[in-house]
Amino acid sequence: MPLTVMIPLGGVGSRFQKEGYAQPKPFVPVLGKAMILHVLDSLNLEGDDALVVVYDPGFIPAKFWGPVADKYPNLTLVQLSGPTRGAAETVMIGLRGLPKRLRSRPVMLVDGDTFYEEDIVGKYRAVAESANGVFYFDDTQPKPLYSYIVFDAATRRISQVKEKVKISDHANSGCYCFKNGCELEAQCQALLD
Repeated sequence: MPLTVMIPLGGVGSRFQKEGYAQPKPFVPVLGKAMILHVLDSLNLEGDDALVVVYDPGFIPAKFWGPVADKYPNLTLVQLSGPTRGAAETVMIGLRGLPKRLRSRPVMLVDGDTFYEEDIVGKYRAVAESANGVFYFDDTQPKPLYSYIVFDAATRRISQVKEKVKISDHANSGCYCFKNGCELEAQCQALLD
């Protein structure tokens, strides 16, 4: 089953700017390679999968994407017209910038600053026709560093997600999976209405 893997980059990366980094956050070098390349290299994509990056050229000039597009020729770049009201709007605009055939398949949203040592794409592909999901890990330290989820153990349904508020020991890894991108688009619109 082909997937659409989207990396929404709607933020301005202001913390990195304040620390003196000249490059936009996704292009800050980590171990000699741009952060975004670590993310993309960790994704086990198949030939029919769509790889999409949503970004604001006001924060990330188009010139940065040339080497990425050379390495990932199936990359689709969706440009934002300016800052958004948050992740839901960034994702919604990204989905609307795609043909319906790519929107109507399962969609994985992957944070642009997290790379994986496990095959998250393959793991989601195995259940994508019938399930939404997130990838999480146990974080027992008291200081909240991540997004945290609460879910019902019996149904595995997520009831709460909080950013940097320790509502559980289940830290979200930054990957959200939806079995239908059109449904995700409608839910993003509903959040914004």
